Amino acid sequence: MNEEFESIIAATESFIETTEAKSVDEFYLIRHFNNIVLEKELKDYNLLYYNKVSLKKNIKYVLGFLENINPEYKDYFINRLNDDIFIFDYETKEETPYSEIDDETKERVIYIPVENTIEDSFAIVHELMHDINIEELE
Repeated sequence: MNEEFESIIAATESFIETTEAKSVDEFYLIRHFNNIVLEKELKDYNLLYYNKVSLKKNIKYVLGFLENINPEYKDYFINRLNDDIFIFDYETKEETPYSEIDDETKERVIYIPVENTIEDSFAIVHELMHDINIEELE
């Protein structure tokens, strides 16, 4: 197996372990995301470059992924970015990503500790899906 695929597999395993993904659906979502990234970006793939992925590039990947799943998800993500509910934390790398509605202020928060790796894309999508589900429960 070549180094590119080993790197993607390692990132996926790390993401599953970090987020404690419990359902098969979550794993299939991650696998589908990997396939989209590989299909669209493999021609330019460089292992050293992909060990460090900027937030801007991760957001580009997330937009492409969501567009492929359902354009409404992409629009929802853009709206959430524009609503300024994402907190991209570059300082605290040990934190776990989360999404919630503050009980007191009723404001939404999607917290992403930025690691500048492809795992940031996974975390953004994962927490965005939680936010969508919170929306459906209201």
